[in-house]
Amino acid sequence: MLETRWAKHLEESFDELLDNPFIVACSSGIDSVVLAHLCARSKLNFSLAHVNFQLRGKESDLDAEFVQELAENLGVNAYIYTCDTNTYALEHKVSIQVAAREIRYRWFQEIADESGALAVLTAHHLDDSIENFALQSARGAGIKGLLGVPPKRGIFWRPLLPFEKSELQLWAESNQLKWREDQSNAKSDYTRNKVRNELLPIWYTLFPQTKSNLSKTQHNLREDSVLLNAYLTLAKTHCMEENKLDLAAVNRFVSIDSSDTEYPLAKTLVHALLRPYGYDPSAVSKDWIFNGKSGSRVYTNSHIIHKNRNSILIQSLDPSTEESEFYYLADPHGSLSKPISLEWFTVEAVSSEGSHRIYIDLDLVEFPLILRKRITGDTLYPTGMKGSKKLHKFYKDQKFSTLMKNEQWLLCHADGSIIWVVGVRQDRRWMIQQTTKQILCVQLNS
Repeated sequence: MLETRWAKHLEESFDELLDNPFIVACSSGIDSVVLAHLCARSKLNFSLAHVNFQLRGKESDLDAEFVQELAENLGVNAYIYTCDTNTYALEHKVSIQVAAREIRYRWFQEIADESGALAVLTAHHLDDSIENFALQSARGAGIKGLLGVPPKRGIFWRPLLPFEKSELQLWAESNQLKWREDQSNAKSDYTRNKVRNELLPIWYTLFPQTKSNLSKTQHNLREDSVLLNAYLTLAKTHCMEENKLDLAAVNRFVSIDSSDTEYPLAKTLVHALLRPYGYDPSAVSKDWIFNGKSGSRVYTNSHIIHKNRNSILIQSLDPSTEESEFYYLADPHGSLSKPISLEWFTVEAVSSEGSHRIYIDLDLVEFPLILRKRITGDTLYPTGMKGSKKLHKFYKDQKFSTLMKNEQWLLCHADGSIIWVVGVRQDRRWMIQQTTKQILCVQLNS
């Protein structure tokens, strides 16, 4: 009996719900209505929450009224939120489906925070997980994508995942429950609906044991995923440092002879470590990772993957992570905390020197000084060398990777001339002399 299985499942996997308040997301459809009734029969402390997306005219309003009435009948509180989904989609330039999802989950999070609810329960069931499996398979997903809908993700919990849709339908009918049908679910206007209404029925006919077998498959994949994640976490600690992947360290980690030109296991490990950055090995030549030209790069949707000799460098394309183009040092005393930690001040004499500190003849410079990154035409007069050198040639001599070149900060005079390749080399034009009267110290803090 479904109620018996529900009670056992609740105690084994969701026992926190027995003693804490929570919210049930209720659309007015059969799945969420069954979930609400099961929670009520288990005498749990919960409220209902419903979003009126205003996408189906009066039908949307009737859904909201139904949920309010259901809450009253069950003796629980109801939260109802009405929004203009079409306007949201236009303003945020997303599809109606994405807009509804963003609105729904953001609001659920808000009311959970305000009410002190432990979790928000959604009525995803086994059939939903199988739909997701089919969709992800068609999109070429890896293990993570094939795991199905997770039972818990943050505050969003899905206690009906072990149950088939047909079980919920039978229980609802045998208990004479009332619910509302969203007629759009019967239409194959969206890909998910096509999979549900057209593809899966054929699949179930050809392979009657599909649901139970796929459930086992996903269980096995979850166990494999735990093992794989542990291995990748260990590999990251040995082979990666911030945005750099050391290929020699990868070879050592997997104990592969570096003379082997195929690198089967090492290559597979690199692909797995780069996958979170959107890397697709099928988009490059098969030997690019280990034998690609230094300085070459691959663009993903979120990152640039640089090949730099015996390492891979990872650069984010997220505009929110980019630093401002210019920062200004307005007068002879001050400090910056971003984009790098820098401080400057006048001193009576030179105390110590190093790559992290320079001394400038204060009378030779004009404020504000500028902190920026490279621009075309930059020229440097490096200390320890005669004459000048184009900055890009200096970087090449220093064996800077493309990523390092892009991220290197330059301290410049008000006219744009380079004073210091910060932390690397000072320009000798601004150095103190025997005739220097005022000394400016600029220091890079770690």
